[in-house]
Amino acid sequence: MLLDTYSHADRPPGDLESFLAELRRRRVFSIAVSPDPESYARTSVLTSGEPLVVPALGVQPDRAAAWAGRLDEVVAALDGAAVVGTIGLDRNGAQRAADFPAQKTVFARLLAEAAERDLLVNVHTKAAEEVVVAELRRHDVRRVIVHWYAGSVRAFRALTEQGAYFSIGVGISLDNAARAIATAVPADRLLTETDLQGGSAEAGAHTARPGLVIDVQRELAKVRGVSVRELQEQVRTNFLRLISGNVALETAYRRANTSFESDGGIS
Repeated sequence: MLLDTYSHADRPPGDLESFLAELRRRRVFSIAVSPDPESYARTSVLTSGEPLVVPALGVQPDRAAAWAGRLDEVVAALDGAAVVGTIGLDRNGAQRAADFPAQKTVFARLLAEAAERDLLVNVHTKAAEEVVVAELRRHDVRRVIVHWYAGSVRAFRALTEQGAYFSIGVGISLDNAARAIATAVPADRLLTETDLQGGSAEAGAHTARPGLVIDVQRELAKVRGVSVRELQEQVRTNFLRLISGNVALETAYRRANTSFESDGGIS
């Protein structure tokens, strides 16, 4: 199977059924992140019974102010979740900078919960990388994916030393900085994602189709000087290592693989 560690199943392009059909046709195992608990609940309902999608519960930075006073509700919704995401810190822009204290409150609480439950965490960071590094270290979170990293070299090295994995998406074809990060990520920490076309939920952006992960992997293989097959095998090996010991995710991955057995499913 191909791996997409950061997608948005709650707002697919076109109708949901065609989105899920493309997942099956392309054989893409997808972690569907959520910007807030309401989105998580919607994603869980929409993808119920679909073995290729694992919903993730998150409160992304631009929603933190609305949820900082309702964290008990968020934590209660974690029961049954295998992944926490999107969570993180973002000081890019005046409003997000103003909301930074609320972001830190939400981020710290959900990191603590993830560490206690040994959950996988999908992290967004922008203009706040050093604080993210400190919080991950303080809470000793074992399973971390950093989504679409674009920060300093210093913070990148610190995240790498802490064992973080990095998901590479459409940014690799958009700018030199993204390609530099894609090249710098250690081979054993490399993952792939789709996210949104253009990497933004701003006006005019559309959720990337599942098949886009193939294009990402082709471009990633090219910039790293390996074959697509080698790149896909490396990503699969990395993901299995990352989730090793997390029963919920291991079970979900096996179930997805089993769904292809009737027509010669691949691992």
